[in-house]
Amino acid sequence: MRIQRREFLAGTLLRGPASAAGTAEPIREGLPLEGIDIVDMHGHFGPAPEGAIWPHALAAVLEDYDRCGIRKAVLSHFDAIGATSAADFRQATAESAEAVRAHRDRLRAHLVFHPAFLKESLAAMADTARPASPFIGFKLHTELHRHEPGSPSYQELYRFAHDNAMPVLVHVGSNVREWIPAAQRIAKGHPKMPLVIAHLGGGEEQTLALFGANLPNLFVDTCGSFGAHRMIERLVAKVGAERILFATDGGYLSPGAQLARIAFADISEAAKRAILGGNAKQVYGRRLPE
Repeated sequence: MRIQRREFLAGTLLRGPASAAGTAEPIREGLPLEGIDIVDMHGHFGPAPEGAIWPHALAAVLEDYDRCGIRKAVLSHFDAIGATSAADFRQATAESAEAVRAHRDRLRAHLVFHPAFLKESLAAMADTARPASPFIGFKLHTELHRHEPGSPSYQELYRFAHDNAMPVLVHVGSNVREWIPAAQRIAKGHPKMPLVIAHLGGGEEQTLALFGANLPNLFVDTCGSFGAHRMIERLVAKVGAERILFATDGGYLSPGAQLARIAFADISEAAKRAILGGNAKQVYGRRLPE
């Protein structure tokens, strides 16, 4: 007998160890996830040739989300991150807005802020404060763009994000001696701006060092192609679940695998609910789809 994906997801994927108290917990016991919206706050889309190993096309990303029960997502455009001309950057930014308009009930976008196209980035940034803007935060790829988080190119963005209480998602590089103190300074100097470090900053040790400053507007997201045994459990035990946001890097990594690392983690039902969607609602507020 062939098992349908939805039946598998409902009955198996979200099943974990039984509660110590013996009470049923939906995520642990494979029961329907009533009252929870799974929010992927770090996904991507963009054009891709047919049969590409990474199905970047928006339709393929949404199909993966549907199979995994991910109801809401905040995406950024691959071509905006990798733009090599101002025209390419503007086109990708426009396509991001169009994707949100076409799927207003489930998608929002991060505006990619590209230091090589500072004029265009600042012009697009000014429009994000509109209540109906498709952009509800910003994406920096400081490694690819070769600008450290503390770069002068980003200072106006940080001030704007602070004034408008908008999140900034940052993909940092491997130089932890530079980016960790820089991120802490930026968060401390812009307390109304949630600063989210992508991919757990590179791992468990980086996350623990980042949170050593105990700044309430510092967050990390969970997506990554790495994961030491019981890493999620240790992080929740040491820093709490409140500043950990679920992310898939969808369009590049497999959403199902990223969901499983939270669903199967030996942490409480409340922690799973917070990570999978509750924390994103706190960070993005009413800007997320209803």
